[in-house]
Amino acid sequence: METRIDRIERYLEEFTKGMLELKESQMKTDAQQNRTDAQILELKESQMKTDAQQNRTDAQILELKEAQMKTDAQQNRTDVQLKETIKEFRAAQKLLGDLGLVQGEVAEELFYRNVKGLFSPLSLSFDRIRRNVKVKGRGEYDIVADDKKTAPLQDFVAGVPGQQDTGRSWRAGGEG
Repeated sequence: METRIDRIERYLEEFTKGMLELKESQMKTDAQQNRTDAQILELKESQMKTDAQQNRTDAQILELKEAQMKTDAQQNRTDVQLKETIKEFRAAQKLLGDLGLVQGEVAEELFYRNVKGLFSPLSLSFDRIRRNVKVKGRGEYDIVADDKKTAPLQDFVAGVPGQQDTGRSWRAGGEG
């Protein structure tokens, strides 16, 4: 069964391949555009020559039209490839965002399971550890650890991003 990481890696590989194809296509378009620019300069010079050279000028105009049609066709293909690449990039971007959320959840779970052990070297013990505690007017806290024995209020708070209190803070005895 394909894991999330496998899917992300596969999407990134597809994205990279698409970007390389787009780069090659753009290089071809640029080369064609340079050739077309050179032909335009030649056309301007030939138009200044005498009427005897008119037939040669007409042939160059036909060449120019064919080259421009090729350039336009290539540009259309490049536009399509660019749109596809952007779609793939956005999909990869969403997957990476989802991965970040999952990692945050894993980190929170590991911290929750190890709160007592993490603070025991500091001679701190907790009577209870709660998750997702909502405090009216202050926000929501991922993890709250209480110790009623040593102070009126001791808790370790890991705040929810986007709420009023974010990050991590230590409060003992009601101090912030």
